Amino acid sequence: MAHLTSAFRYVSLAFLALLLVSGGLTLRKNELPKDLVLAYELCIYGAVIWWCSDELIQWMSRLHADRAYKLSLSILWGSYALFMVVIGIWRRKVHLRISAIFLFSITLLKLFLYDIAHLATIPKTIIFIALGILLLIVSFLYIKNKEWIEQDLLK
Repeated sequence: MAHLTSAFRYVSLAFLALLLVSGGLTLRKNELPKDLVLAYELCIYGAVIWWCSDELIQWMSRLHADRAYKLSLSILWGSYALFMVVIGIWRRKVHLRISAIFLFSITLLKLFLYDIAHLATIPKTIIFIALGILLLIVSFLYIKNKEWIEQDLLK
């Protein structure tokens, strides 16, 4: 039964990917309002983080590491937020950078309000160091590309 459920998950994921790709192709062919394109991009990035989080939880439960998913989710979300900042700076998309900062904020709130109460000392140390390094990298990227970012905000 577990294999059938797993197969159903991946078939539905394939249909979701097909839907998102066809929506992207439709948006590129037609001249649509900028707000709709921005909303679509945010839906794509939201679907990716949702899928990655779901896969992480599924694999952690299959490996019987149910308690480690809290730590792993925080690191995943922080890494994905760093990825969104890099893409936002590289492609000069303000909405991705703002979304990444929002995701970092959610990750830090989750860390302080939920994870700390249930983790031992060593996992807490690992998660604080990992997220601290990610935040330092984001800070470095913002300082390095300060001129581009200021130009994007003035548009």
